[in-house]
Amino acid sequence: MDREAAFGLKRKAPKKAETKTQTHKKTAVKKEENRQQDMTMSVSPICVKDGKKYAFVRFADGSKNCEWTIPEVRLSSNDGFSEEEISGLKFYIKNNMADLKRMAAQINLFEVFKNG
Repeated sequence: MDREAAFGLKRKAPKKAETKTQTHKKTAVKKEENRQQDMTMSVSPICVKDGKKYAFVRFADGSKNCEWTIPEVRLSSNDGFSEEEISGLKFYIKNNMADLKRMAAQINLFEVFKNG
């Protein structure tokens, strides 16, 4: 009697070798996950024009970038993002408006340039 049988353990069937297609699909999924993690967002300090406060939110993903004005959630520029991606970013901004405003309010330009 072997050890596994003595302890009541079942032997696992050996894993089936992955095909090239399965490996390729896994690699593509990992690349897609990494690509999504590479997007960056930056928020400007609060600006004031004609008594109205606003800030800019910029998203960049590789060679693609876009800029929004908040609190209007107005797309100021877009270079490369698809309509679907723009729709998703607009949804993100609307649902995180309070946090974005807080981020813009916390930026102290004097500290940025002093420590720059």
